[in-house]
Amino acid sequence: MEEKKLGRPSKYSSTIVKNILNRLALGEAIRSAVKEEGIDWETWRQWLKKKPGLAEEYALAKMDGIEWSMSDLETLAMQTIKRARDKQSDLNEVKAVDTLIRHKQWKAQKLFPKVYGDRQQLEVGNSDGKPFEIGWAKEDK
Repeated sequence: MEEKKLGRPSKYSSTIVKNILNRLALGEAIRSAVKEEGIDWETWRQWLKKKPGLAEEYALAKMDGIEWSMSDLETLAMQTIKRARDKQSDLNEVKAVDTLIRHKQWKAQKLFPKVYGDRQQLEVGNSDGKPFEIGWAKEDK
């Protein structure tokens, strides 16, 4: 006798996953992407845990989405500057675009600090310009 699985059948389909990953790669938020595809966040999280390779594909799609969003920023800034020069936009529009650009930059820095984060470097040395040496201190007995 065949054992029946309990619970609802899974909604998982490669088409749904592909659509979600494509939406992410175009900069859409994961919350709206899963909602538009008819699943909830918890279902998506379970798929990420259970499906081999999906977490890696998800990470790549998010990175692509950030790249996509960042590439739009310069165009948006230049268009806004042109509109302001031509007196087609007011200060409120310029400030709104500035806020949007700062938000996208912040988001990119937080999600991918190695690529978009501020480079911080620590230099250790001495003021004499002599080579810096590190050694073990000898204990007096």
